[in-house]
Amino acid sequence: MQKEFIFRGKKYTLEITSALETEGDFQKYPAVFREEGLTRRGFFRLPCTAVEALNRRVTAGEGAFEEMLVAGCAEAASAELYIRSPAEGFNFVVDHRFFEAKR
Repeated sequence: MQKEFIFRGKKYTLEITSALETEGDFQKYPAVFREEGLTRRGFFRLPCTAVEALNRRVTAGEGAFEEMLVAGCAEAASAELYIRSPAEGFNFVVDHRFFEAKR
């Protein structure tokens, strides 16, 4: 699943593969981040509270798990872009706030 987004006038693409690994208390999702011809591979790690928030939204019929996963991770990546572009091997922890229902 992938999502394109624009941040500060630049186009970015985030792709998260469906493969996931468990790492301690986290679900680890491999990801590819593309920025103006550059490609970086890394991971998004979600604690159980984030996965639970996603599952609640799926159960409520708000959308597919994968779509909401990539949208929340893209939002988290945008927050990181205020500081710097992700480096090769990035490893972002994304908490439940990026996946809770928008009010």
